[in-house]
Amino acid sequence: MTENEYIMPPALKEGDLVEIISPASALADAALMDDACQTLQHWGLRTRIAQHAGGKAGHFAGTDEERLGDLMNALLDPDVKCILCSRGGYGVLRLLEKADLSCLRNDPKWIIGFSDVTAFHADFSHQGVCSLHAPMAKALAHSHSNKSVLRSMREILMNGKQASGWKPSGKGKGKTLWRESVSDIFNAGHSVSVPGRGNNIVYRRPG
Repeated sequence: MTENEYIMPPALKEGDLVEIISPASALADAALMDDACQTLQHWGLRTRIAQHAGGKAGHFAGTDEERLGDLMNALLDPDVKCILCSRGGYGVLRLLEKADLSCLRNDPKWIIGFSDVTAFHADFSHQGVCSLHAPMAKALAHSHSNKSVLRSMREILMNGKQASGWKPSGKGKGKTLWRESVSDIFNAGHSVSVPGRGNNIVYRRPG
């Protein structure tokens, strides 16, 4: 798939609905999702917390079936324009083995997250739909806000502006920039569809 064939989800506008899901590990403090909703509402957006987003089943935020149900409900709901993951951790790959993301071509929408959510970005890219590798609910919660990060996210999501500010040290050629741990991408390559990496650049996130 060429760069020109990728679909950019529509910019969010006032009144659009953002749904928060927990596709991986459980949140230690579910109240962070309420705080994140307040930030998004301040941007003029409507918010909804998925049914099982505050759940817990062992290490996970609900069973695989519950988390998959929340994901597919958000993807298939035409009223949802953006999906914000509450946190990463582990568990997304278990969902993608059963998830059908083909609906994205007809109804592209943003999905936001990093860490384990990188697996979503890989499959969104395979579907030809852009997604946003960015902080999740904790960063949007008032008590944990980073104003420069929130400004950048809002500019990308609501004004369609390109992300800026990252300056690589060194040179390379490629079409796609992957920013994540090598282990996440390696594991995704063995269980979900990752675009051919011959023309991609991968760099390891700090930590």
